Amino acid sequence: MCVTSDKFPTYAEYARRTLLRLRIVKGLSSELITQIVIRGITEPHVRAAVANADLSPDNLVSFLAIYTKPVQQKQDTRGSSNHLVRKRAFNQRNESKCFHCGQAGHKNFQCPKRKKLDSTPDPKPVAKPHSRLCEFCKKPGHTEANCFAKDRAQSRNERNVNLCSERLESTRSSDITSAVVQGVPIDVLIDSGALNVSLISDSVLKHFTCQPKPIKCAIKGISDRELEATSYVTLTIEFSEISVEVDLVVVPSKCMTTPIIIGTDVLNRDGITYVRTKDGQVLTRSEPKVREVCAVEQIDGFTVNTPLQGEQLESLMQVLTMFSEFLITGTAATTVTTGSMDIRLKDETPVAYRPYRLSHQEKVKVRDY
Repeated sequence: MCVTSDKFPTYAEYARRTLLRLRIVKGLSSELITQIVIRGITEPHVRAAVANADLSPDNLVSFLAIYTKPVQQKQDTRGSSNHLVRKRAFNQRNESKCFHCGQAGHKNFQCPKRKKLDSTPDPKPVAKPHSRLCEFCKKPGHTEANCFAKDRAQSRNERNVNLCSERLESTRSSDITSAVVQGVPIDVLIDSGALNVSLISDSVLKHFTCQPKPIKCAIKGISDRELEATSYVTLTIEFSEISVEVDLVVVPSKCMTTPIIIGTDVLNRDGITYVRTKDGQVLTRSEPKVREVCAVEQIDGFTVNTPLQGEQLESLMQVLTMFSEFLITGTAATTVTTGSMDIRLKDETPVAYRPYRLSHQEKVKVRDY
């Protein structure tokens, strides 16, 4: 509540960081989150524009991206008269000069000598752009009727006929399920893409009683570069239908979108079933499957899927029957090493051929071989 937009370079960055913090807190409505973000904007005209736009938390960052923060000039604390004298002298030296006569005090189109030589009439006075000020965005050069920022805000606030806000909210939260860890409710993301690892944010460890244990592993995919983890904790996570004990690797909170991520090291355990529907994700305990054999049938021969017919088919079956002990059916689980083979050459004369031209690096490797 004490964070304002003064500590951030842009309004969009302030809104993005504030929304990330507010989404951790449970029980806040969309209207309350929007009001908290608007409250921290220090510029009055920007705060009024966001309040009048009637935005949702999902549209705050994109709406504030069109506003730029004013550049704050540092006030000069030196109040001596010598500084003012030097400033006036500097302004006098840098005073604009006429390119026609070389004298200071006027510009080229205002030169009196040029007027005597040229018969062209005086240029028409140009209206200063600062004479008009927009009441919506408080920027000079246009009025509220021609304000592009107001038109963009109104076009963004127009609701589409096919838009369903209730469906969007349920879809957004369907990937996150609730669990309890040591009596503390917490959000958990069940991610089947997290291969053989489960993660926890270092910012939530202060709420649990656990002892970090040393580990050394490299994690990819949660940051722009490879992340090296140095510790992990063991916690019991209580879901609605099952409780599991998980080893959670500790990673920085800036790399996490949820406090805890459950990976395939838990989903691939025996007795655990992962169910994903359009309404959410659930971990349940799977029942043991009992396999029953209905009948045993002896197969005397085997069939081969081949287009051969007649004598050719009989010859093929004779060869297969002769070497049946070296053949298997179905999908091979391991490499078959039941025999050996050699290549019989037509002639024992060695092949003589000029060697290929190689680069220096390739020649070094050939010598090593």
